[in-house]
Order: sequence, then structure tokens, then C-alpha cells
Amino acid sequence: DARPSSHTPPVSPGVSAPVASQISQGHTGSTASEVVEAYNELVEFALLISNENAMFDVKEAHLAFKRSSSEPAIDSGMPTLRRFIRPSDWDRMEKMFDIVTNLPPSEVQQRCTFRHPMLFRLPGESRSYLCSRQTSVYLAGEVVPDEPVHFWMNFSSFDASQIRRPREPELQGIREE
Repeated sequence: DARPSSHTPPVSPGVSAPVASQISQGHTGSTASEVVEAYNELVEFALLISNENAMFDVKEAHLAFKRSSSEPAIDSGMPTLRRFIRPSDWDRMEKMFDIVTNLPPSEVQQRCTFRHPMLFRLPGESRSYLCSRQTSVYLAGEVVPDEPVHFWMNFSSFDASQIRRPREPELQGIREE
């Protein structure tokens, strides 16, 4: 009995990087250039499909990526949190990762939830942000000294009416003709 879950998605045994991007609900748009950019880093694409109607609805989609370059760069094809999170939210993201990483062993499975809505960039809409009223972070495994730490982030309770576009900076005396 396969049912959608908001927990660990299936990742093939052959995939060495336990990093995946989760899309639980809703519609996300994507430009062809973003798909091509991410193609080199994409190692698995898994869908949970339902036959409850003739369209075979996709209930969940999971993407797994592996960085092909050792140098982190914002313009690489590797999807990164920095690309999706509003720059002004980055400090609170880092604080939340620190809190989750330093939880006592008895609380390691606890989810840490953001108190305020989180805005994240819509794929394919580089200047638009979607509002998630419930955002949580939790560890995706054990914290091992000198090893990378992996986290699961869950975004839910979307407010489609709160799609925001950052203000264009206004420069005094400069006009487009």
C-alpha cells in the first residue's frame, strides 16, 4: 500500500549522494535552461504515481543530484539552497541548521520549525517567491565529525496569493527610453 509521505524518499542504492530535492504538492514551473543546467548533476528522478484517474496523477516527485564539480559556485548546474532562499533569510537559515545540528541525542529526530513564513524562489521565475507558512528542518542522518551534515527541509501550507516579486531598485535620474 504505497501512500505519499513527507519522509525520506526512495533513493536507489547506487546513488552515493544522499541529497534529494522533494516536491510534495502543487505545481512548479521550470524553464528549459534550468532543466538543462541541472541535467549534468541529476542522478535520479523518482515519481509516486496514482492510477485513481486516467491521467495517472503524480503524487510525489523526488530528484537526486550529485555535484560534478568540487568548487561550489552559484552559477553551476547544481541546485543549491542559496538559489532558492531569499538572501535576507539566509542568516536565519544558517542559525536553524546550527540548532538542528547541535540538538541533544535524545531530540535528534525533532523537527525545528520556523516561526515566520519562509519565501523561496520559484524555479523558472527568477524574481518571484512563494510563501510557505510551515517550514521545518531536521537531520537526514547522524552527525559524524569531519563529514558533511545532511538536512531535510519541508515546505508546506503554501499561500499562492503571497507570490512576491522583489521591488525594482529605483535609481534617481536614470530612465529607460
